[in-house]
Amino acid sequence: MTNSRKKHQEKILSQFTSQAKRFDQKGYSLSNKEYLAWTLENIPLNKDMVVLDAAAGTGILARKLAGAVRKVYALDATASMLAAGEKLAGEAGLENVIFKQGLAEALPYPDQKFDLVTCRLAFHHFYDYKTPFLEMLRVTKKGGFLVVMDLISPAAEKIAARYNELETLRDDSHIYALTEKEFIDLFENHGLQPAKVLNRDVEMVTEDWLNLTKASKSARETIFRALEGELKNGEKTGMRPFKKEGALHFLHRWILVLAQKPA
Repeated sequence: MTNSRKKHQEKILSQFTSQAKRFDQKGYSLSNKEYLAWTLENIPLNKDMVVLDAAAGTGILARKLAGAVRKVYALDATASMLAAGEKLAGEAGLENVIFKQGLAEALPYPDQKFDLVTCRLAFHHFYDYKTPFLEMLRVTKKGGFLVVMDLISPAAEKIAARYNELETLRDDSHIYALTEKEFIDLFENHGLQPAKVLNRDVEMVTEDWLNLTKASKSARETIFRALEGELKNGEKTGMRPFKKEGALHFLHRWILVLAQKPA
């Protein structure tokens, strides 16, 4: 592991150790029932499936999948995230979710083990997103399914740069949110033809979004200033801010890409 990659991994562990206790907090988009239902509606599921949720965090998606499949492996790099997820799974009586610590960049599983591999809202944190993608593809069975969900950047390069600058200011483990085209290219360049490419807007409460990462005072001020400035026809941030009930909100754009590995 290179020094810069190692430093980034340390940022991830620090950031998500801090977030673990708040990750499933009611009202946050991460655990929003509507968004989870939308995800499950667009994934092929059956009771015989063995599934991997890579970079699973507390296993928000893994725990939802558990009721529809035989077994789910929830893998994450952060021990405190896994501990929080195991506790919640135990409280829910879920016996078919296996939590394991490990890196998406080096999955500790043999080739073609899983009927379905998912990764939700993690690609923008990967130092080199192609490596975990190839690992996920490796452990997917022939004829199995690969599903990636994440934030996406605006297509316009200048706006995308500003968007990712603000995301990184709020969370220093954010590297880069791919565009829709870059996600499609990632699949197609590795022999996968997407069966579904879906987008949706996700409403974010700016204050809650900043609280999850315990963003610094200066980061908060800069982000609020940028969003308020856009509302006054200033520089576009890619976040499409708006006011609702007196509070500042904005929109994330999420993508879901589904493909079947050739048999």
